[in-house]
Amino acid sequence: TLLQLGPDHWVQFVFKVRVKPYSFKVQGNTLSSSNHWESGLQLDPNFEHNESLEWVIERSKDVMVVGLMMRSLGAAADSSMFGEVVAQLAIRPSMSKAPIEYAWTALLRER
Repeated sequence: TLLQLGPDHWVQFVFKVRVKPYSFKVQGNTLSSSNHWESGLQLDPNFEHNESLEWVIERSKDVMVVGLMMRSLGAAADSSMFGEVVAQLAIRPSMSKAPIEYAWTALLRER
């Protein structure tokens, strides 16, 4: 999810977490049917296939946040820090009612 900070300016947060061993259950991919990427696209190069990307963790005490990444996106983003593509993110007229994440995945797909 992207948080809007102002016109044509969003921030993305990614949390790095540690999970207590054996406290999670690997779940099949619930993201497989999507209009945002081609079927069979490998979502993470660290995983051979998408079937083991999702973990279900029942107790919050078994998860600890150990890092946080924040990335600025949109016209206000510093492209020298975050790369050129992030500065290209903008609300598209054809997607004006859709969440900005749809424009972000469309932009990435076009690259």
